[in-house]
Amino acid sequence: MRKKIGECLIQAGLITEEDLRHALAEHKRTGERVGVVLVRMNLATEKQIAKALAFQLGFPYVNLVENPPDPAAVVLIPKEVSIKRVCVAVGLEKNLLTVAMSDPLLFSLVQDLEFQTGYRVKQVVATRGEIIDAIQTGLSR
Repeated sequence: MRKKIGECLIQAGLITEEDLRHALAEHKRTGERVGVVLVRMNLATEKQIAKALAFQLGFPYVNLVENPPDPAAVVLIPKEVSIKRVCVAVGLEKNLLTVAMSDPLLFSLVQDLEFQTGYRVKQVVATRGEIIDAIQTGLSR
């Protein structure tokens, strides 16, 4: 069984058990995801959450500032879809489209993208902020 995101962050020494208890109480109250709550409460950064999520789920983490998306790949997903679903195509190799997303558990998104683009989709994790910046930058070229 995989570890929960809070456990991953505690193990990495990024938050305390007390921090997690506070975040879980807020999560229960608001229904927001624990990672979102931790960022909102300034207990973790968006990047720390993204890296922990990638580790937890076994997906690669990509820093889109250091590794900007290939402009030829970005345009393969319509801007409206990228913005609404918080994802951006970052690379294309043969019939494999690499897509950065902040929530790689959106399997319906993967299926939709494979259908819309005609490519197999490989998921990677990036922060929501970096994805949105990459969409704006990549589609304004």
